[in-house]
Amino acid sequence: MLGERLRQLREENKLSQKELAKYLGVTGRTISYYEYGKRFPSPETLNRIADYFNVSLDWLFGRTNIRTPIAKVAEKNSNREYNDPYSNNHEYYISEKELLEFLQQKKKG
Repeated sequence: MLGERLRQLREENKLSQKELAKYLGVTGRTISYYEYGKRFPSPETLNRIADYFNVSLDWLFGRTNIRTPIAKVAEKNSNREYNDPYSNNHEYYISEKELLEFLQQKKKG
């Protein structure tokens, strides 16, 4: 799952394996190995991938379909001005469907 998601993110962001590798400090071949499941990134590299693409580690591992790290959602929602119905700043808000999925997954453990 990790390899598939990594390739998906890389392609969505129009990055070559070489470009991503440069950011992560690995070789292009290493990125290829990650994408094909022949190697697994170190914990530090996994965190750099998640941070670079602004996705949760749970999403990278296929444990959820919610991409946004929950800490970002909580931070953004705690700063939201609920009295402003005209606010268009919804960058990190998750949809009702995503919230329900998250709660169902939490309930499962």
